[in-house]
Amino acid sequence: MARFHVMIVDDEVLAIQHLKQLVDWEEHGFTLAGESARPKQALSMIEQLKPDLIFVDIRMPQMDGLTFCKEALALNPTVKLILLSSYKEFEYAKEAIRLGVFNYLVKHELDHVSLTKELEAVRKAIQDDHNKQVIMIKQALRELTAGNVSSFELLSLVPSHKLDAGQVFMYILIEKDTPFPVIPGYLTDSKSLVELEEDLLREREDVLGIAYKESSRLGFVVILESGRSMKAAAELQFFTARAIQNAFLRLHPFETVSIVYSGLFRKLEDLPDIHRQAQEAQSVRFMIGSGLISSIEDQLKRVNSNRRPNLPDINAGEWEQLYSLHGLDPLLEALDKTFQDIQEAYSTERLSELCSVLIGWIDRHRAERKLPVLKQLCQQGEIWTEQWRTLHGIQLWLKEMVKMTFQLEQQPFSRKVREALEFMNCHFSKEISTEEIAMQIGLSGEHFRHIFKEETGHTVLDAITNIRMNNAKKLLRSGHYKLYEVAELVGYRSSYYFTKTFRKQTGFHPHAFVEQSKEGRFR
Repeated sequence: MARFHVMIVDDEVLAIQHLKQLVDWEEHGFTLAGESARPKQALSMIEQLKPDLIFVDIRMPQMDGLTFCKEALALNPTVKLILLSSYKEFEYAKEAIRLGVFNYLVKHELDHVSLTKELEAVRKAIQDDHNKQVIMIKQALRELTAGNVSSFELLSLVPSHKLDAGQVFMYILIEKDTPFPVIPGYLTDSKSLVELEEDLLREREDVLGIAYKESSRLGFVVILESGRSMKAAAELQFFTARAIQNAFLRLHPFETVSIVYSGLFRKLEDLPDIHRQAQEAQSVRFMIGSGLISSIEDQLKRVNSNRRPNLPDINAGEWEQLYSLHGLDPLLEALDKTFQDIQEAYSTERLSELCSVLIGWIDRHRAERKLPVLKQLCQQGEIWTEQWRTLHGIQLWLKEMVKMTFQLEQQPFSRKVREALEFMNCHFSKEISTEEIAMQIGLSGEHFRHIFKEETGHTVLDAITNIRMNNAKKLLRSGHYKLYEVAELVGYRSSYYFTKTFRKQTGFHPHAFVEQSKEGRFR
């Protein structure tokens, strides 16, 4: 239960103590945040304590209660105020209502029962106001993200204490790691993000509001304190994003989400441009893996440094000719080259084009052989779409479809072992156990371990480690990633443990491996 902060302002110290002892405040969802016998001092405390409820005596020597209420509401229009008086004074009560004071109470009539009832009414009113505020801010942020309202209209809806000079904003775009739409018409499920939205707004006070929600993506604005060094601010941003990711994993431990986050900004009117950049950065997540956290700046830097506007055309006729003249192996090599071009260019558009053309070409040949088209297999649940979460997984799956369609190449491993290897290649960036892999392919853990070792000559753990290290080498050679990012990308939460494993596998520290690669020692 969320706790609301209470201040008590009364020039009589005994009156303050009496009010404090009337009820168990914590039991009713309130925390006594501060008290003062001097109203001017109390006003200066409002900004720091950010009270939700203030009890204030109506007659005080420095400032009367009505004047205090006017100034308190000017500082925080959402605060609830309850005036306390020793007498029933009708004129004061009328003025209090006109000002927007929540209630006017007589001190000697207050007891445990009446104060408890009053606190319940205040808590309900605060929660109702909060719910309305959340809806208004969400609508305003979404309109702003879409470029449909001015910043002035937006800021009028945001509580003033959330726009203090000492605060800055950060935008986070989170995406559920759903499969890439390799086959047109594939639909994703974003229900889990709805639960995450509710959880964030309920549990995290630093979330200003949800700014974007569509399909499997959720964008929101977070409030952070300014005044940190660049390094400290960068660390805070990363760990804030990690905390959001962990919040999702607590709700859905068997799913993953990828996150991109913005740099710090002070003007909410910058949100449309930041959101557009976040969308572009998130669109290439299939190229690097699932369950990742990256800044928008770093992600776009990787994309822009690898842009190749003149990629070779995708031509099914050339595949047909290549297959007719030279058989399956050269065709598969040509597909590998095409995927390599897409990987190097970070081109999601070209990946979509490749999938569309290749699926169409495969389906034509399947129809000739009176085999069901791939979309039909997908609708029947006979296609394991989990492989489509990464470019590498998509590549493996499409090549497998080509092989299955033409039935010209005998695979060295059984279907179950191939499925296990494909699962490892698609999920090496997160923690996976032998039992989880066995469950995915429909075998017991013991039986899976036995056939895997018998067919491949390796243990399951060794195979996963080899896959991770091979991908780590590619990332290190690219020069686009810091050491801790490489560790994260290949499934190690600790860069120390990753370094230890890498050194054991290669004989080199990752930094030394990079230097040796530059000199041509490794290929």
